Amino acid sequence: ARRVPDNGTPVADSQYSYDEENRLTAVRRVSDNALLQEIRYDALSRRVETLDYTDPTTGVVSTTPVRTRHIYNGLKVIQEYTVTGSGGGQVSTLAREFIWVLKRGHEQFSK
Repeated sequence: ARRVPDNGTPVADSQYSYDEENRLTAVRRVSDNALLQEIRYDALSRRVETLDYTDPTTGVVSTTPVRTRHIYNGLKVIQEYTVTGSGGGQVSTLAREFIWVLKRGHEQFSK
């Protein structure tokens, strides 16, 4: 079960937490207070890490999150890596790559 469907409308069973800069930091399920997602930011307010505690195929909540690291070139995200393992045994796998192009004087995002 997705917490925010593709249409962007939040699901009623979710509670959203924000920090002092009004950035989303956590999503919890209201019915049992289960942590569904955590988001971490750097000093430039860039999202640098997302921890998803919900299995995307089954919707089951786990205590071991899927960790995604977001890589930037300046203020533009250019890559996302899925990180598995812990401590010195971490393995990063490229999950997505983003390309920014200049078209008619405006920067545009392209997947």
